[in-house]
Amino acid sequence: MASSEERREEALGDRPDDPWRSTVMVTPARRRLCTVFVLGWCLVLFVDTSPWGAAWWDRVKLPLNTLLHHVGLWQGQWGMFAPGPSVNNWWLSAEMHTDGGVEAWQSPFWMEVSAVEKFRRYRYMNYYNRIQLPQYHRAAADFARFLLRHRMLDAYRYERRTILAKRVDLFTNGLDLAPPPGSHLPAPEEIVWVSFSRRIAEVP
Repeated sequence: MASSEERREEALGDRPDDPWRSTVMVTPARRRLCTVFVLGWCLVLFVDTSPWGAAWWDRVKLPLNTLLHHVGLWQGQWGMFAPGPSVNNWWLSAEMHTDGGVEAWQSPFWMEVSAVEKFRRYRYMNYYNRIQLPQYHRAAADFARFLLRHRMLDAYRYERRTILAKRVDLFTNGLDLAPPPGSHLPAPEEIVWVSFSRRIAEVP
């Protein structure tokens, strides 16, 4: 039977002086452990990113989803699939009350932004869309405080105010698809959009 030192030399290969060689002895047990870990994590990702809906599946997802939230490993739901495909029908608007009057600002209407611009501005799009969700109300309030201290030059650029704004009202706006009668999917020309606007933050 080979000694542990011989197994170590075998794991290091024929070039023990190679600076890029691994100093960790690779054993069959380690390989099996790595394989189990990778397959287990893939299973966790599959469960976490799968859609909600079926009662029995939700009972599986809920405890795992809660655990991943607490440890910061939650992946979110893939928004391209039913029942809740991701759409960019939302935008932000804000009213900044200053000594000189009321300033208005709004984020881009992403449905009208080109694919290239969405790619360039993906972080802005993701941030502006996310802070409109109820679970991110603290982030919305923080952005409103940001607008209190800064003047937006456009959808992305800003400058610091010399005098703070007196009040900022931040709104979420959007277009919701009206449910079509029956179960058929409406043709594009039959789609009815219902607009909405709601205050999500007010400071100070």
